[in-house]
Amino acid sequence: MVEEDIQQLNTSPKPLRLVAVALAIYLAWVAATYLLEGRIHLFQKVDPIGRITYVAIANIIISTILSAIAIRYLLRKDFVKPEQLGLNRSRFRSAAVIGAATIGGLALFLGQNPKTTEPMVVFNVFMQALPVSIAEVMVAWALVGSTFESLGRRRFGKVASIVLGAVTASVLFGIYHYAHSPPFNETTIVLFLMLPSIATAVTYFLGRNIYAAIIVQNFMGIFGVIANLPALEPFRQPMISIYVLTAVSIAALAVSVSGILRRVARRIVRAKKERDEKKGGQSKKQTSSA
Repeated sequence: MVEEDIQQLNTSPKPLRLVAVALAIYLAWVAATYLLEGRIHLFQKVDPIGRITYVAIANIIISTILSAIAIRYLLRKDFVKPEQLGLNRSRFRSAAVIGAATIGGLALFLGQNPKTTEPMVVFNVFMQALPVSIAEVMVAWALVGSTFESLGRRRFGKVASIVLGAVTASVLFGIYHYAHSPPFNETTIVLFLMLPSIATAVTYFLGRNIYAAIIVQNFMGIFGVIANLPALEPFRQPMISIYVLTAVSIAALAVSVSGILRRVARRIVRAKKERDEKKGGQSKKQTSSA
């Protein structure tokens, strides 16, 4: 497997082709969102089967699992680097970033003066919105944002590439809402949603942690969800089906990030080390023979 990784690293990637891979996943996610949610105005009615189908296909299979597979491909092509995704950071540093994101996200949520701060309501809405936030961060920031950051680094340098990745992710995140049901598909809402996404972009590109970005994104998202709830009463009691669906989404995320991506990142580090050692050995032989 290491030899295969070395061959992948030695293959010169075609940037536009790799960017096309990321955009293809994005378009598939938007299309699935429209067909399973926006087209039938799923968010405006109680439809457990419809919500399960939407979350399973659009948010778990396409957005989380396929995004992870695409990112794995980009990592093996050495186009996206493990450090862009925070895959090579210590557990302590990752935990610190996640903790800071939780505190910061909660502060941003409370600072917007939400419609209610009842713990049960906020918890239920947070859990209901989490599968969507996981999908949004995995596609818009981890996949598309990192891809455009890598594209920018080849042309503009580090700072400009981060700006390119952040702006592209936030703009495409906003546009994606046209696939949702009203009021989220209205142009004023689409443009407005690009503003709080800046907090997610800052968390992702500075914190370099997918989990932290998801937490901040979800806190930003539930403010709008709570504001548009027709009634709070259903959210004042435990919602077991929502918890189960969210648990499946979290499990898919954990397998994708901690399983698929961290594993390939470790292999890439080993492959790079072995490649460098081989190059060093060859240069020594050339020097001695000369």
